[in-house]
Amino acid sequence: MKIEEYAKFNDEELANIFKNAVDIITNNKPRKEEAVAVLEFIKKEWARRKELYLEGKIRVKFPEKGMLSTLGYVAGQMNMESRHYLLKHIVTSNDLPFVQSPVYMASWGEVLSGKRLAKLSYLLWNLINKKRYKTEDFYHRTETRENWKDDLEYLYQEYYKDKHNFRWPVVRKNKSKRAIS
Repeated sequence: MKIEEYAKFNDEELANIFKNAVDIITNNKPRKEEAVAVLEFIKKEWARRKELYLEGKIRVKFPEKGMLSTLGYVAGQMNMESRHYLLKHIVTSNDLPFVQSPVYMASWGEVLSGKRLAKLSYLLWNLINKKRYKTEDFYHRTETRENWKDDLEYLYQEYYKDKHNFRWPVVRKNKSKRAIS
């Protein structure tokens, strides 16, 4: 396969090829020179995609394992202090782990930015409002949803209130809208 054909691969596939190339290089495996060339091509491809994203010409493709799960956030299985610590880290840190691609990472915005807070708050909102829970029992599902609601409220109080003006996500309760405030 010609290196240029990697431009047709999606972000998840490129991330996997990147990891494999790093493994070849760092463990001095055969085809090391080819792996170096592949890495350079992927870096350029990621930079191209990031530029297209920033220009509004492409959308973010969501990874199988996103930022929250990469950092170990699991509502319903963690105590509130641990969850809030991870959420604070996401909102306030320059040191987020690399997940999938520079385009996905750019979608998180800068530290303490409205863009980062909006992404995180709407991610929690989507989880709260998710209609299907395939493997969870009722108790666990209810506890998990309540954790997400608590975490959304925490983000509102700590980082949104009196600091930002984007539209905060609304949690629906009993078919009526309730703004978190």
